[in-house]
Amino acid sequence: MDMHDGITPVLDFTGLDLTNLRTDNYPVQSFNGLSTIDGTLGTGMRTMLPHTTRGLEFDGLETTGRPALSSDDRAWLDSQDHLPLAFACRNLSVTEEHSDFDDPEDLLWKKATYAVQASKLQETHEFARAVLGLESLPSQFPEVSNGADGCLATRWNRFTGRNKYFEFHLVSSAPSYLAMGVDKFHDYLGMTHNLESDCFDHYLYDSLILWADSLDPYVRRLQQLGAPFLALKLQDQLFSIVFSFPMAPAITIDIRSSSLDAVEAKQFDSCKRTHCPK
Repeated sequence: MDMHDGITPVLDFTGLDLTNLRTDNYPVQSFNGLSTIDGTLGTGMRTMLPHTTRGLEFDGLETTGRPALSSDDRAWLDSQDHLPLAFACRNLSVTEEHSDFDDPEDLLWKKATYAVQASKLQETHEFARAVLGLESLPSQFPEVSNGADGCLATRWNRFTGRNKYFEFHLVSSAPSYLAMGVDKFHDYLGMTHNLESDCFDHYLYDSLILWADSLDPYVRRLQQLGAPFLALKLQDQLFSIVFSFPMAPAITIDIRSSSLDAVEAKQFDSCKRTHCPK
């Protein structure tokens, strides 16, 4: 995080410093979390990035390999909105150990989490696995949400090989704002995107960027699934494939590589008008 929108930095090379958040009096939600590194109980917090749809979560604070919070930070965090450890139907006994990871402090990014409609949770999960080559992880939440208990339903996945410490979570929960639930958000972006016409709309910048040795396997998977995508040439020897999930258009992935042979890439012009009427 930087100083845009008046929020001073909270991250440096030594870890998380809540002093700036306290000074800015920026609202956060604290929670107790179980570290997936060593299974110890720690502290977490989440907050929103201003003027975006993105939240930022820090987990595993005050666990092995993480510096303890200062007394001032601890008192301030305790004064914020708090989510109980075992809220609703979360099963904390379900956890994935990473005993082969030597230095937890090197693991800055842990996961990307996306909200999807309950009726499309499984379909979105299957598409993510088919295109990105993910493997399933045991989830601490049920696969089907029970509206009576207010719990959420999830699908947890992770990448494979050397990227296996980065996870990809899908969540279905009751909407925070009934006038603009996740279904309406996905529907709006579905009406905005027009990938079939090779048009790059500005909402596609709101994406998860990944890197690969070659884009060809992803092109073939998308073609087999009949999912539209953009093949772009960003500069010499740098290519990109941009696509949104057909059943969850707010999820946009941008995979980049120096290798693309399966299709011809179109030169990308970041100054070109990005309105894509259908």
